[in-house]
Amino acid sequence: MHHHMMNSICKYFFILFMWLLWFSNMSYYYISSGICTGLVFLILEFVYTSFIVDLKFLPNLDGNTTWTQFWLHIFCGPFMIIYYRKFIPNLIPRMIFFPLNIWFYEIIQGYFQIYMFGANLAWTYIEHNDSMFRGNIRLKYYPIWFILGFLIEITWSALLNPMILRFENYSNILLLVFFALTFITERILGCPRLTRKIDEN
Repeated sequence: MHHHMMNSICKYFFILFMWLLWFSNMSYYYISSGICTGLVFLILEFVYTSFIVDLKFLPNLDGNTTWTQFWLHIFCGPFMIIYYRKFIPNLIPRMIFFPLNIWFYEIIQGYFQIYMFGANLAWTYIEHNDSMFRGNIRLKYYPIWFILGFLIEITWSALLNPMILRFENYSNILLLVFFALTFITERILGCPRLTRKIDEN
């Protein structure tokens, strides 16, 4: 019992250390890019799950997402979007490989959660036969992630990058606001939840 408690405390201190390391090494622009990535994915996932079930159009008005996934996207957003654009400067290859970019971070985020908490608290595809890496990615989502990459490209100059620049000076305040919302929206609105229901698979 004592060993288990110490192990849990060490894990949470490690998470805190990772966030402090992230925060101390990110410029306000990169922090803002993480916030915007988290917001975009939060909205898109909620809308997508409200109308699509297993890649089929089935409006259900039961959209869902999690704050756990939101914060993971904030942490990884600068790497998923900004550094990825720098790493692959050419448009066409960047769009083609964008799904692999998403899968890479889904695998990292998923396995990190499995190691730390015993399960992926944000999402799972384990019930689908095209899932891989312990249910952290779906192969059939390649077209979805490709379309997302395309949308990012066509809105980057006119919408996404200006949004990042607009939020840049308010990054710290926004982080505090979203941190507070993380712990009150599930209780008040029922969504977004902090984590997915683990018995969902």
